[in-house]
Amino acid sequence: MMKRPRSLTFTAWVFIAAGLLAVWDMIDELLREDFSFHFGLVLIPIGYGLLKLQRMARACALGCLFLGWLLLACLVVLGFLGGDFHIGNESFRGWKRNVMWAGFCNAFGILLAWMNWVLLRRDVKTMFLTRSA
Repeated sequence: MMKRPRSLTFTAWVFIAAGLLAVWDMIDELLREDFSFHFGLVLIPIGYGLLKLQRMARACALGCLFLGWLLLACLVVLGFLGGDFHIGNESFRGWKRNVMWAGFCNAFGILLAWMNWVLLRRDVKTMFLTRSA
């Protein structure tokens, strides 16, 4: 049996970490008595499924990455429309805003591209297809 590549393990843990951040946010809202459900919660089983080499988890992960690309496109458009960029209580305007926005969008885009590359690699595809049930 082929050993799971580290890049796939890292990708799975990125999904799990994003899901755990959604859980953390839900708990924080619950403590403030302002609860809402976060769909980011479904990223935890997707990441776990990637670790277990489940085909459906790979398909769901690719779907989530597609939604991530749509979000990135919206963020780029919003960047061109202007406005302030906020991180916590700090507000950025002018050239600082543009640098922060470009940096965030580039980092997010690089992460999305890398995760797509990992999940679409031939050896990873083969690993999901040939995994014994």
